[in-house]
Amino acid sequence: MKQYFLEKGRIFSIRKLTVGVASVAVGLTFFASGNVAASELVTEPKLEVDGQSKEVADVKHEKEEAVKEEVTEKTEPTAEKATEEAKTAEVAGDVLPEEIPDRAYPDTPVKKVDTAAIVSEQESPQVETKSILKPTEVAPTEGEKENRAVINGGQDLKRINYEGQPATSAAMVYTIFSSPLAGGGSQRYLNSGSGIFVAPNIMLTVAHNFLVKDADTNAGSIRGGDTTKFYYNVGSNTAKNNSLPTSGNTVLFKEKDIHFWNKEKFGEGIKNDLALVVAPVPLSIASPNKAATFTPLAEHREYKAGEPVSTIGYPTDSTSPELKEPIVPGQLYKADGVVKSTEKLDNKGAVGITYRLTSVSGLSGGGIINGDGKVIGIHQHGTVDNMNIAEKDRFGGGLVLSPEQLAWVKEIIDKYGVKGWYQGDNGNRYYFTPEGEMIRNKTAVIGKNKYSFDQNGIATLLEGVDYGRVVVEHLDQKDNPVKENDTFVEKTEVGTQFDYNYKTEIEKTDFYKKNKEKYEIVSIDGKAVNKQLKDSWGDDYSVVSKAPAGTRVIKVVYKVNKGSFDLRYRLKGTDQELAPATVDNNDGKEYEVSFVHRFQAKEIAGYRAVNASQEATIQHKGVNQVIFEYEKIEDPKPVTPATPVVDPKDEETEIGNYGPLPSKAQLDYHKEELAAFIHYGMNTYTNSEWGNGRENPQNFNPTNLDTDQWIKTLKDAGFKRTIMVVKHHDGFVIYPSQYTKHTVAASPWKDGKGDLLEEISKSATKYDMNMGVYLSPWDANNPKYHVSTEKEYNEYYLNQLKEILGNPKYGNKGKFIEVWMDGARGSGAQKVTYTFDEWFKYIKKAEGDIAIFSAQPTSVRWIGNERGIAGDPVWHKVKKAKITDDVKNDYLNHGDPEGDMYSVGEADVSIRSGWFYHDNQQPKSIKDLMDIYFKSVGRGTPLLLNIPPNKEGKFADADVARLKEFRATLDQMYATDFAKGATVTASSTRKNHLYQASNLTDGKDDTSWALSNDAKTGEFTVDLGQKRRFDVVELKEDIAKGQRISGFKVEVELNGRWVPYGEGSTVGYRRLVQGQPVEAQKIRVTITNSQATPILTNFSVYKTPSSIEKTDGYPLGLDYHSNTTADKANTTWYDESEGIRGTSMWTNKKDASVTYRFNGTKAYVVSTVDPNHGEMSVYVDGQKVADVQTNNAARKRSQMVYETDDLAPGEHTIKLVNKTGKAIATEGIYTLNNAGKGMFELKETTYEVQKGQPVTVTIKRVGGSKGAATVHVVTEPGTGVHGKVYKDTTADLTFQDGETEKTLTIPTIDFTEQADSIFDFKVKMTSASDNALLGFASEATVRVMKADLLQKDQVSHDDQASQLDYSPGWHHETNSAGKYQNTESWASFGRLTEEQKKNASVTAYFYGTGLEIKGFVDPGHGIYKVTLDGKELEYQDGQGNATDVNGKKYFSGTATTRQGDQTLVRLTGLEEGWHAVTLQLDPKRNDTSRNIGIQVDKFITRGEDSALYTKEELVQAMKNWKDELAQFDQTSLKNTPEAREAFKSNLDKLSEQLSASPANAQEILKIATALQAILDKEENYGKEDTPTSEQPEEPNYDKAMASLAEAIQNKSKELGSDKEAKKKLVELSEQALTAIQEAKTQDSVDKALQAALTSINQLQATPKEEVKHSIVPTDGDKELVQPQPSLEVVEKVINFKKVKQEDSSLPKGETRVTQVGRAGKERILTEVAPDGSRTIKLREVVEVAQDEIVLVGTKKEESAKIVSADHKVPEFTGGVSDSEAAIHNLPEFTGGVSGSEAAIHNLPEFTGGVSGSEAAIHNLPEFTGGVSDSEAAIHNLPEFTGSMTGSEGVTHGVSNVEEGVPSEEAASHQESRFTSDVTDSETTMNEIVDKNDEKSYVVPVMLEDKTYQALANRQEVLPKTGSEDGSAFASVGIIGMFLGMIGIVKRKKD
Repeated sequence: MKQYFLEKGRIFSIRKLTVGVASVAVGLTFFASGNVAASELVTEPKLEVDGQSKEVADVKHEKEEAVKEEVTEKTEPTAEKATEEAKTAEVAGDVLPEEIPDRAYPDTPVKKVDTAAIVSEQESPQVETKSILKPTEVAPTEGEKENRAVINGGQDLKRINYEGQPATSAAMVYTIFSSPLAGGGSQRYLNSGSGIFVAPNIMLTVAHNFLVKDADTNAGSIRGGDTTKFYYNVGSNTAKNNSLPTSGNTVLFKEKDIHFWNKEKFGEGIKNDLALVVAPVPLSIASPNKAATFTPLAEHREYKAGEPVSTIGYPTDSTSPELKEPIVPGQLYKADGVVKSTEKLDNKGAVGITYRLTSVSGLSGGGIINGDGKVIGIHQHGTVDNMNIAEKDRFGGGLVLSPEQLAWVKEIIDKYGVKGWYQGDNGNRYYFTPEGEMIRNKTAVIGKNKYSFDQNGIATLLEGVDYGRVVVEHLDQKDNPVKENDTFVEKTEVGTQFDYNYKTEIEKTDFYKKNKEKYEIVSIDGKAVNKQLKDSWGDDYSVVSKAPAGTRVIKVVYKVNKGSFDLRYRLKGTDQELAPATVDNNDGKEYEVSFVHRFQAKEIAGYRAVNASQEATIQHKGVNQVIFEYEKIEDPKPVTPATPVVDPKDEETEIGNYGPLPSKAQLDYHKEELAAFIHYGMNTYTNSEWGNGRENPQNFNPTNLDTDQWIKTLKDAGFKRTIMVVKHHDGFVIYPSQYTKHTVAASPWKDGKGDLLEEISKSATKYDMNMGVYLSPWDANNPKYHVSTEKEYNEYYLNQLKEILGNPKYGNKGKFIEVWMDGARGSGAQKVTYTFDEWFKYIKKAEGDIAIFSAQPTSVRWIGNERGIAGDPVWHKVKKAKITDDVKNDYLNHGDPEGDMYSVGEADVSIRSGWFYHDNQQPKSIKDLMDIYFKSVGRGTPLLLNIPPNKEGKFADADVARLKEFRATLDQMYATDFAKGATVTASSTRKNHLYQASNLTDGKDDTSWALSNDAKTGEFTVDLGQKRRFDVVELKEDIAKGQRISGFKVEVELNGRWVPYGEGSTVGYRRLVQGQPVEAQKIRVTITNSQATPILTNFSVYKTPSSIEKTDGYPLGLDYHSNTTADKANTTWYDESEGIRGTSMWTNKKDASVTYRFNGTKAYVVSTVDPNHGEMSVYVDGQKVADVQTNNAARKRSQMVYETDDLAPGEHTIKLVNKTGKAIATEGIYTLNNAGKGMFELKETTYEVQKGQPVTVTIKRVGGSKGAATVHVVTEPGTGVHGKVYKDTTADLTFQDGETEKTLTIPTIDFTEQADSIFDFKVKMTSASDNALLGFASEATVRVMKADLLQKDQVSHDDQASQLDYSPGWHHETNSAGKYQNTESWASFGRLTEEQKKNASVTAYFYGTGLEIKGFVDPGHGIYKVTLDGKELEYQDGQGNATDVNGKKYFSGTATTRQGDQTLVRLTGLEEGWHAVTLQLDPKRNDTSRNIGIQVDKFITRGEDSALYTKEELVQAMKNWKDELAQFDQTSLKNTPEAREAFKSNLDKLSEQLSASPANAQEILKIATALQAILDKEENYGKEDTPTSEQPEEPNYDKAMASLAEAIQNKSKELGSDKEAKKKLVELSEQALTAIQEAKTQDSVDKALQAALTSINQLQATPKEEVKHSIVPTDGDKELVQPQPSLEVVEKVINFKKVKQEDSSLPKGETRVTQVGRAGKERILTEVAPDGSRTIKLREVVEVAQDEIVLVGTKKEESAKIVSADHKVPEFTGGVSDSEAAIHNLPEFTGGVSGSEAAIHNLPEFTGGVSGSEAAIHNLPEFTGGVSDSEAAIHNLPEFTGSMTGSEGVTHGVSNVEEGVPSEEAASHQESRFTSDVTDSETTMNEIVDKNDEKSYVVPVMLEDKTYQALANRQEVLPKTGSEDGSAFASVGIIGMFLGMIGIVKRKKD
């Protein structure tokens, strides 16, 4: 076996690699590449060459010997040792070179991979192997059994010689890879497939020969990953040994040689299962057949059923029991057949094709060859589950190249295809013509030289001068290019000596100047160097040699240096160190030179970093210093302008109050901002959230209670008030109440003498902490908590209030500032009515102006969720009337801009998942806490944070630490207000001394600024004086005068233009806008909307600590590589100062490139998309992986445009190339570099689950899975709380090495309270261990609801989906943050023309059962008109947002506050089918002169397989339906206006609408709905039930026929080739058939069968006689073609009679048809002998004619109407005499005894021949004739698969035989197929012959010599020898037909 070496001049040692397969998963459901069977031994190809590598294809060539000597001289052990590991496993051949421009002399291009020569088969050493597997063969896996389609025993799959086309273009493709074993170690595997060369060095194959799909993304990845080695073999045609080819030549290639059509979507279907291999060695060189050549590609066209096709390849599956001859793996096989069917796979021309050919494992990737001998596509698969599919339904299949794919293949050929001179590094040169022919055995003049080419194609110069060149390759240790190749000698005569000194030459280049610190030189031309590039070298490493013909390559190998970072923190302008240095050495591994990392400055008290962060680069080997400079913080002097009480210069008055105002208690709460909740009580000790009231007070027993710790911790953390839970829902009271025994007095704590409320009150007084009390109204313990005793309970609750509020020992110095009355009540609790008024009256009497929280309209309200998140907007006012028991959470979350009472929204959340302490929970991260802070306090809402003490009675250490961190973070953020004292300029300022622009930055809350002239909108600009780095902007509103502002935006000035930074709705007491860190000097704030003149008290600018910086959308821990560090390769790029990190660059120069180098396992390319941008090509590690389109309808910065596959850990490159010359941009890349640990991500970010059912959340590990890592997962409340909606779950999921997916199941609760509501909670990943990261999706929302609300089978669509039909005038936004897919569409009357206002609409065409349209509601939006299928809908509750107008509700987008993600329209429960919904801004119900709008964001279709479609697709579907309706027999409908007339009228309307231009889809669907309604009504049908007489039970012919068939088959096999006995068997069979047919009862059938079986069983074989053989002539075999009789099948029509009967109940003269007449059929089977004589073999009535019965009325008076019987609409199949023809569904005869069904046997075509020669293939035309102007029936003739003694059986089963009377459609008769075995051979398809009014079937009769007669008049070729026997055996075949037909006749029912 010939094999190829990769590197020249290397010594290879024997390495015995035994490769086994233990358990190979074979077949990817629809793929058929073959993996080695479990018992096969796989040995990776390895060769040993002693002393030196073999360099020559022919050792007799003296020319190569010189080259060999030169190489041997330069090969030294040191160089060999340096790269030994990389060399030992490599096997390869001459590699395809990249083209280098022609130099007008026979030059040779060169590629970056070294090549080696062919080693002849005789010289290949034997490799000893030892199997590590079981010695016995293991049965194939189920996957292997299923992955085949064996047809005709596989006889169509024939071994062929390796010669001619397409044989010599076929190749075996296989990979060898390893996989870890469960018990440790690894196992080697081999996967084998096929390929076909379509150019000299381009092989077409399937992607699944190399890839496996990712179950989540459908992307493909290399099977075996980095362990995989790739091989192809050409010329193999002997059995494999140890699963490896033993003949032909084998070549190693690399992954980069493979080009995939669509690797990213590999798993989405066969259209993406396509790959090309750029072969390292051209076919004509590698092949052992000197005439080997490729098979050309065919141009794309459509292929029809019946066209000839072939497949060719190397099958591996020899295990199928159906194979008549075993397949020998390693041999070449070809199958010829015809196309079965084709299927369009997309709208780009991709076509799936199936064909009647045997397919088995290993053939995947083989070529599909058309009748012209050209490649049309690739074979991919066979029928799945072959053993359970009838043979007639089996097929092979593959892909026909689409025009796009064909162009892709041609592009690869054009780019990489070998042409012109080709050179191996052994010195041999070859020449390829433009047509791909390699010149052999010729003399040719090329250029000015004359060459001779031997039989191997090797060129020898005859006349002229040969020239050569010297090229230097610069590669790293993995053969990746370090820099472009250098040409040392451009052109020189062969033999000229050259002297190349690398150090001298490289020091002349810019590369050296930029990279001298980066690299160490490992070797030069194979000689070890191991010196730093920057150093001086004492030794001389020159390469001295002579120039060969072509190109001499000198290879220089580089290694990247590594270093570490040393971070210093110094006072600006000095060497003074302010903090200890920090060393970052990558955990001892160090970073490669050029590695870039961003460091954050330390927070140092009293100092501010000049740069809060900076990027640093490893510039050289060793320590690299990074210096942060700091400056002292000096607060500017405060400005305290005098503010006189009255200023006579004031031109405008002081601004008055607006709307409801806050009380002092409410205003104080706003100012305090932070409040603490303390949940501590019985639940702490029962590990629950909601107790049941039956707990034993003995459970409560703190062991180390420390309330001082609680309060001091809170005080230190900045909290101003604490609300203590005195009594939770379980009724346990933490003080000794005299009104209940369920208190601490009954507990063992302090022997029952303790008072927890008193202790915490003392601590609050000690630390001056304001105090509130939580007292639950719901009390599960109190027996009075019942509707019947609610008066007593209300008194009990009031008494407890008095005990607490009236006792001076409770509270802070006896004072409380808030009472908290939880509105929760368990689903099973009594609905006690509370006397809130009495309670409130006492509270105010006892405490005065106090904050009260309750479900009533009180001063403090719940914010609507338990996540601590206020809405945007959030108004601190509500309408008192709306605060009821069923108030919506959304209303509470946003408040009401028109509210009539001031209401502080309080955002409550727990620091842990639970409200009470649980050991298994941990506090929220600082990032999460700060996120909550920004969304509560930062939106003007106080934050009530719960901290639960543990069972010991103390705050947990973890919670205390987190609170300290929280305080420190806030202190750091607020430490410096960069805007304090800054200059402010405003668009206007109120002319009153109270309002000055400078007041905004004076740092005081009691001064303010306002606009002049009572303006509601305006702006101001703040100049910070210098550029400052910040990320928080603060606004404060003077809410003491009422909340006013409803819209604002913030911009920063960058490079002279204003850039959006943030926006919001309400401001309130404090509004924090957090953005990404930015450096700017000027900030502009615009008030875009306000209810009254806005008053602002303060404007501040801060910088958050780096730990909570707002990220740019990329997971923390990814490395950012700025575009400023990329290598532009001397191409033109233009810098910009915008981007994800403030920089970017762009180019519009075609082929301009930029390269990023990075370490890691994954990378993300960040770019700008723009309407004027174009495509960029992406290369990873030198291989092109994608063309990325950066053109977009709207300009968007910082978009992730490409994500790499998971990469092997180590250094990689990403190169971006401008493909077209249109602009592209790059902002840098993000990379994952954590030693292969990867990132954790949630597979989905939203889940919906039925209440009471668990939800399973899936967590993935992406970007690497090396080593074990753990992710911490928690649940957190949302609108749903644990204990009520879900069970709190905390888990640590540990992923083992290589594990990439785990699930977590979370129980939900079947809640009954608010059972119709939808609640949600969060699942969050909070941390990851072992250096793994949290990825892009780290949290998910789970929505819990009742089953009726659970929406299944729903698909979300963007508002800019191409299928949606918008009217003119809509605006489509593509950069809308927070919107679905960041897009939205809107229209408003103010932007529309008068004509456009008439129809401002959007229409969705869809298939499904429902549609939901989501978007925005807003005070400025209008009333909508909704049309469904042509009918305007009246609004019904639950169908979306609505507005009440004069007592009637209409669809609308109107709301009191602007809110997104709102349901505008929800239509459910529609009939599954096609629908159209139009949403229109109603011009009749809206004032079109006002700027009223509509805004949509998302469309959701519902129903299985629901989807949006275009209008054109819907119209086409309706056209198809209309065509079906046209075939419907309208006479089955009553001839009334409501039925038949209405049907006809609407059908005409539908036709008219469908032909209109443009078509009105709504009107079409309106008509279609009307038609469907007519068809659905039973009363519209007028056909009555026809009385039928009792019929005797019909005999069971099925059993008899099955038994008879089995007996015939068994006897046939027993008789073998005994012709005489078989003739007797025929006679007995005919007699039995006749007897059974004539039997009329079951008893007579049984007797006839028994007699027949007895006769058949007694039949004996004929005694044998000696056979005399004739002498065969020596002048060659002649084909024996013997004329045979044929069988003629004729069916004749039996016309029906018309019978008239008098009926006295009918009016005289009136007629009525009570029985429709139906024609019958008679079938005649005639045997036609070769001499023309005819013998009728069978005559039978197939179908009895049915008389037509007509009633003739004789009654003189009018008769009553007859009610028609129920009648379902039949499928139209033709009729007789204007009436509906009966439908005859004739069951298949499948044989069987005792009621069991026999198996179905599929009948393949007969393709046999005589005396070993191939019989002719006769393609019999399809019968298309008709009878008497009526449509001819379609006769599908099933194939017969039975067998009898090797002779071909005749197929007599005739399906779908139809007959009719003139001018009428024939009825459809589906006849059964006879499937019992009669012969051992196959049959041909039957030809259908039109014979006047009859239908004839000429059925050829098969003999065992496999010659057949296609037609009755076929000529004789030889004398009639054996014709009598042939006739007799023809009868045997006829029996099969008899059996099938007689079963049909007897079983048929009208």
